[in-house]
Amino acid sequence: MRMFSRSVLMAAAVLGFGSVAASAQQLHSSDFQWYVGGSGGFLSYATPTQARKSDPLVGFNMLVTARRTGLLLSVEQAFTDDAASGYAYSVVDTSGAAVGSATATVTFDFIRKYSAMLMAFPVRGPIAPYLGVGGGIIHTGGHKTTSGSTVDQLTTEIGSSAFASAMAGVEIRLSRFSVFGQYQITTAPSNQLEAINNGNGQVVYSGKLLRGPTHTFSAGLRVSLGSAREGIDGDR
Repeated sequence: MRMFSRSVLMAAAVLGFGSVAASAQQLHSSDFQWYVGGSGGFLSYATPTQARKSDPLVGFNMLVTARRTGLLLSVEQAFTDDAASGYAYSVVDTSGAAVGSATATVTFDFIRKYSAMLMAFPVRGPIAPYLGVGGGIIHTGGHKTTSGSTVDQLTTEIGSSAFASAMAGVEIRLSRFSVFGQYQITTAPSNQLEAINNGNGQVVYSGKLLRGPTHTFSAGLRVSLGSAREGIDGDR
């Protein structure tokens, strides 16, 4: 009887240890995941000739998570419907004297933003807030200009800029799915000043098509593609 009792206790201990180990392995594997998903929301921005406004935005993102950290890569596009902007330019002759100056008027149809963010998940659980820092590139597109000047070809260049960024959000994980909502702010673009030779002197232009920081409010859904690393047996 005593032997039987010892056998039962030993079996219970083995089963308990196995259950804990299985749970730990499951938690370990869930910490390292690939997620892909989509989002929608709106982008708030301003231009040198237009007050701040908000336009609808859609995006695609990929998230790789570790235990409390992650890397988020995303591309988002806001549809602006002929947003108004512009930049200043002046003509300088070969002696360096200013011949004249004007403002090139530009409209654009969309704003596209590429971001790479290092993420931190300070609280682990089915509902997890997160923070992020990083940077990326933002540019306007679908340009139309009414100036007729030779500097119109530079519109794409002054419509693009790099940025640093911060993010805050919260996600709810349900099995292989993650529902999230987040806010992202970018730094303001720096003013650009360049001179282009035109044969009779130079055309000097300055400005950016976007002014001030941008603010993005979005929500979406991500789905796990599986583990982002090999299992315990493969870690050798």
